[in-house]
Amino acid sequence: MEKVSLKDVTFIIPLRIESPARTENIEILISFIQKHFSTNILILEANKEEKYFPIKKVEKIFVSDDRQIFHHTRYRNQMVKKAKTDFIAIWDTDALCNSKQIIKAVELLRKNEADMVYPYDGRCFNIHNLFKKIYQEADEDIKVFEENIGKSHLIHGYNSCGGAFIASKKAFCEAGMENEKIYGWGPEDEERYRRWEILGYRVSRINGPMFHIHHPRGKTSWYADEKNEIRSRLEFLKVCCMNPIELREYVNSWG
Repeated sequence: MEKVSLKDVTFIIPLRIESPARTENIEILISFIQKHFSTNILILEANKEEKYFPIKKVEKIFVSDDRQIFHHTRYRNQMVKKAKTDFIAIWDTDALCNSKQIIKAVELLRKNEADMVYPYDGRCFNIHNLFKKIYQEADEDIKVFEENIGKSHLIHGYNSCGGAFIASKKAFCEAGMENEKIYGWGPEDEERYRRWEILGYRVSRINGPMFHIHHPRGKTSWYADEKNEIRSRLEFLKVCCMNPIELREYVNSWG
């Protein structure tokens, strides 16, 4: 299979290993990206101790972090600053979609027809461990997931905005990057979407589903506590209630 050149894209993947399944999933993701594309992959692992040692060659950063809460938004911002490409693909460890959808998303950005693109149409299906094994045995063919959608659980309804997105790095920085006031697991994906919408950026979607590979849901897969949940939800609502001028001033205040 001839690889498609996405050398103007950096795949940014924040990581915290909580289970063997997470390690397996990140390897599946890296294998998928490198199978289809000539591109750049940047991984940042933040944990008490380093637990992930890539089998395949990628750029990896380790940050010693003994906090229970994984500050996704802060680490994504650090990685974006390090990226040297025009486009960034911020990707969850457990997310996959058809490679053709990624290519179409990047083409929209290259043609300057969008500022941010979701490489799927809003449907995200949770993939059972059984189908993950079949996928691995079938030479990692995404058709295994596509042909068994009817046996997979649709998560977050028909308008999910999590999992992955690809954007112009310039627009991402101008839009305020990630909102670091959302600390840990929370509505950062919804906040980002709404913020870009209010500020007038061009956000597009590509037809086709996203797949979430199953893993045990540890402490980084839900709100850390009630106080943090309320704080994050209020930050999301605060952004939603602003007009473009107010929001631009607020984003500029982040520094």
